[in-house]
Amino acid sequence: MKHIVKGCEPPSFQSWKKKNPRADWDHFSGTETYKELRQYLINEQVMLCCYCEIALKENSDAHIEHFKPKSKYPAERFNYNNLFASCKYNDSCGTKRLSEYFTGLISPLDEKCQSRFTYTGNGMIIPFDENDEYAQRTIKLLALNCKRLRLQRESIIKILDNEEITSDYLEQSLINCVDWYNGFFTVIRYVADKRGTA
Repeated sequence: MKHIVKGCEPPSFQSWKKKNPRADWDHFSGTETYKELRQYLINEQVMLCCYCEIALKENSDAHIEHFKPKSKYPAERFNYNNLFASCKYNDSCGTKRLSEYFTGLISPLDEKCQSRFTYTGNGMIIPFDENDEYAQRTIKLLALNCKRLRLQRESIIKILDNEEITSDYLEQSLINCVDWYNGFFTVIRYVADKRGTA
């Protein structure tokens, strides 16, 4: 999970909220402002899903995810800091978890979120600290070890964990992860750290 640094919410979203103070999310989700906000979030997240880090190359690749589910936390439904772009795959991330939430669920806004997870050579994501119960529960709730994600990560690790791959190439891979490896920034970082080239 790559740390996300939130900026200011887009002016169009601020304006829409002011004009529609009693609107619910269903009313908002069909608007042009929704599409603009979704793209804004994708750009803010450097084109990566907020949870699994798969590339979100097109606006239609993502939905707007409520970290705290709007059904359980209605006051948070239009809070910009509660909104992320998540991939649309049914076997992981926001679509998989539906409206499940627990206190301690690791947020991409947590400055230490990247350091709470690591990987194995076969592409599994695991808690960096084996006693980190919240990291383990986060992995399970978001299905971050579904077969599709595990195999994609394993493939990247096998390609990059090769003595012929230079540290310069690894650094370029981090910069170009969306185009070169369909995302997965922290997987590339894991290989770089493992090889001592980060």
